[in-house]
Amino acid sequence: MAAPEDDYYHRYVKPHVDGRQIEYLGELDHAGKVELLGGAYATAPQGLYSNLIALLAKSGLETHLWGIPPEQFGVPAEEITDTIDIAPFLDRKLAALRCHRTQYDASHAFLHLSSELGAQIFSHEYFRRIW
Repeated sequence: MAAPEDDYYHRYVKPHVDGRQIEYLGELDHAGKVELLGGAYATAPQGLYSNLIALLAKSGLETHLWGIPPEQFGVPAEEITDTIDIAPFLDRKLAALRCHRTQYDASHAFLHLSSELGAQIFSHEYFRRIW
């Protein structure tokens, strides 16, 4: 029987590894992650996902984020150390979010993103340095 990590890799990672744009480096320990990521990790400003859920509700859609209260996502804005405008790549990001349909049920917020709402919520990537 395969380990849960092996199953995850084969189902969700391997199909995207092309050896050019996406390369699988293997498992990393904490020091390896810090070296690779430069001591930063991706996050979002607190309120971003609450805003997403509120905007979808305003349009008549009752959605959720894996059943996790949206206010539990993100960090205070003052803790975000780097922001990158990814608007030129937004179509790719939204396509990547949508290709993980097996991780969402029918009322998951990510399945109900219009291009306009996707641009409003996801046109920036946010990072927080951890050292």
